Amino acid sequence: MLCSPGPGEIVVLEPDCFFDDKVTLHWDGDGGGRLDEIYYHWQVSEASGSRPAGDSNEAFWIDVTDPNGQQGLNDLTVGGPGLQTVSDFWYRIRWRHPDICGGAWSDFTEPALKEGWIKRVLAGLNLFDQRIDVNDPTAPVSTFADIIGELGPRFEGVVALNCTPDYVNELGLIEAYQSVLERAMAFTVDAIPPETNESVDQSLQLMAGRLAEFYEILGDEAFSDAEDPTVALAGDINETNASSMFSFKDQVSNLLAEELTLLRGASNMDLGDITIPRNVEPLTTHIYNKLPWNFTLGDGETTYVLNYNVLDVDGDGDIDAVDALYRYPQGHGDAWGHYLTAAKFYYNLLRHPVFEWSNQSEAVNINGRAVAV
Repeated sequence: MLCSPGPGEIVVLEPDCFFDDKVTLHWDGDGGGRLDEIYYHWQVSEASGSRPAGDSNEAFWIDVTDPNGQQGLNDLTVGGPGLQTVSDFWYRIRWRHPDICGGAWSDFTEPALKEGWIKRVLAGLNLFDQRIDVNDPTAPVSTFADIIGELGPRFEGVVALNCTPDYVNELGLIEAYQSVLERAMAFTVDAIPPETNESVDQSLQLMAGRLAEFYEILGDEAFSDAEDPTVALAGDINETNASSMFSFKDQVSNLLAEELTLLRGASNMDLGDITIPRNVEPLTTHIYNKLPWNFTLGDGETTYVLNYNVLDVDGDGDIDAVDALYRYPQGHGDAWGHYLTAAKFYYNLLRHPVFEWSNQSEAVNINGRAVAV
């Protein structure tokens, strides 16, 4: 009868903050309470599609620790600038103890997937989930009520990547995702010297694709506004007046001008610096060539408020431009510009001298198990 210690499993311990780039890999064996006496041998393999590259060739498994074993290393933390943060990697471990089975090595564990940083950010910060741990009853909740508001203002520069509840609940997805994309590129394809692999290329594609989808949503919103110029009025408004009313009256001369501006933007609409009030730190942004929120004290203001369902978002008792800004952080219109911005994310990658377009399956962690997608 052969004596062989059981290999155990690797548990991937992700940080509480999805912006944290460090992940801990933990061997789940108890070692009879003598973990510090055990010798551990960790190996890593790059991801190849949805499996480790080492699946087909043992030579692709690289020693992380001394192949003779390193005492006490049942946890391995991975992170920091470089390929190891952005790329998916597969890890495995074997162990031995001098007093168990004559010091024989166990078999290697089944490979465990360490997801890249971008994929972990997307899992923690998205359109559908609460941004703070829902298991904490004292944590504040995100109160975004619509996608346009949750996408937030356009990207004006890299924002701080921290998970302070009041801060992260006010953060727009566009500014957060583009900040993560720029940092990930700085770690890899824009590093000196540049470095990349299949998994990095897929991760950059994934984030660029999400940003492109966001701008497509904004473009579709502006296009649908232009395509359907009818005004949604409350039932108590005299319908005989509706024929001459449109949402951006007082900003543009007629309904046709409004529709064209919603489609292609306008060159004379930039209001300069606009401050978005926030609990942690106000954000300065611009709307550039889009239509601003129509609180001009003219005939179009009531129509605008009703048509775009502007409510008292900040709870100050007034419905004003600040409330509209929370719901439509980038202003209104310029469908063409939004569509061009969406395409730009892909073209920026395609023109990069290091990046290579990748089209294959990959793996994601679902409830602790790697699943091919």
